[in-house]
Amino acid sequence: MTNVKKMDEPLSIRQADPDDINTIGFLAQQIWPVTYGEILAAEQLRYMLKLFYSPASLRRQMIDDHHQFVILEQGEEAIGFASWSKTREKGVCKLHKLYVMPGQQGKGLGRTLLQYILADIRPAGGKKLQAPPGMTLLPCASVNHAFAAIARLFYPHASLAVWAQAQAASVAHRSCGSAE
Repeated sequence: MTNVKKMDEPLSIRQADPDDINTIGFLAQQIWPVTYGEILAAEQLRYMLKLFYSPASLRRQMIDDHHQFVILEQGEEAIGFASWSKTREKGVCKLHKLYVMPGQQGKGLGRTLLQYILADIRPAGGKKLQAPPGMTLLPCASVNHAFAAIARLFYPHASLAVWAQAQAASVAHRSCGSAE
């Protein structure tokens, strides 16, 4: 018997905790090969998944490094996740991860996760959301548009600056899969 997923199942975003480590690891195992398979050797991909998504690594990120994780769900199925943390600079948070399952990309779900993060950091004094150099979501026109639109929506007087230090030309458009 095949399970058929209803298209109208509600979306929800919830805070993740250490009990969700296996779910986040599973999502990464599904998403990374599609997102990075053409630009990383298989051995490098396995190494990086182990480095960033092993249970011990995720636990360290959550507990020791104080990364906040959220899980995006459709109905009861996890279909994406994101993480961010505060930096030493007052009012600045750093985006670490933003991924959506390959079959769910292109539906604005990456934008939804970004909106959630921005809404979460604002009450705590967040004024900037920094993405690391080379993060694959940055060169995508739709995500850049989402950053600008979200900044205008939540911070109409430019009290939020969202920026990145990636060169759009150096990353193939195919890599946009990690954003939406």
